[in-house]
Amino acid sequence: MHPSSTGGGASVTVGALLPLSGDLASYGETSQVALDEAVAALQADGNRVSLSVKDTATDPAKALEGLTNLKEQGVKLVIGPYASSEVRKVKEFADDNGIILMSPLSTATSLAVPDDNVLRFTPDDEQEGISVANLAYADGIRTIVPITRDDEGNKGLQSVMKRAFEGLGGTVAPLITYPAGTEDFTDTVRDLVAGVSAASAEGGPVGIYLTAFGEVTKLFDAAAGSPQLESMAWYGSDSVALSKGLLEDPTAASFATKAGYLWSGCSRSASPSLDFF
Repeated sequence: MHPSSTGGGASVTVGALLPLSGDLASYGETSQVALDEAVAALQADGNRVSLSVKDTATDPAKALEGLTNLKEQGVKLVIGPYASSEVRKVKEFADDNGIILMSPLSTATSLAVPDDNVLRFTPDDEQEGISVANLAYADGIRTIVPITRDDEGNKGLQSVMKRAFEGLGGTVAPLITYPAGTEDFTDTVRDLVAGVSAASAEGGPVGIYLTAFGEVTKLFDAAAGSPQLESMAWYGSDSVALSKGLLEDPTAASFATKAGYLWSGCSRSASPSLDFF
């Protein structure tokens, strides 16, 4: 918060580091609406509150640039950033400058540091990864083919899931990784098909665990039309839940439905649709 003395009393500016573009844009857009409504409600009650928003573009370097700008404005309380990679990038700057960060989405266990300036509201990798492992094993899956975006939070989820799933007696195939910013998933899908084929040859039900951001739409577009991938049980992560891009892309949405794609905050039903809770 940034209080300042004015003729009308104290005013407060709250900062926000939102992914208004990039692979987490769905979260940034909804958060912008919620924050605007909150500020409007406070102002209607006579509070002198304003909001300063910076677009991180789901990019760690831009998140730090945005936080630096907010610091220059005197802001001391910031909503965001969202991705664990962004939080990692800005954490030291926030700690050194007495800025409180409130991240609604970061899950990396490595960022759970006592007495720092980062507050997070999403259960970390431990809870989510264990839950996915338990669910897949209960579904009868005995081999998981893992695929992930190359960033700290998503790879953390994969690490926890692997440990938990193997602890239950299951097998986890070698991790398939693609870089953040990938646009063409042709090679990634080829690697995934090869991984699924190898796992299936070993016998036993096979599932796919995908930890991703909004690029899941492009990945599913590339995977569409593959009977082998459509026949697999797919499990996903919290960062894809309510993805606007996925819901609005007919090809990707159709693939997700055929594959029974399930992610944190989503449930399977008997109808061919994506259900949320």
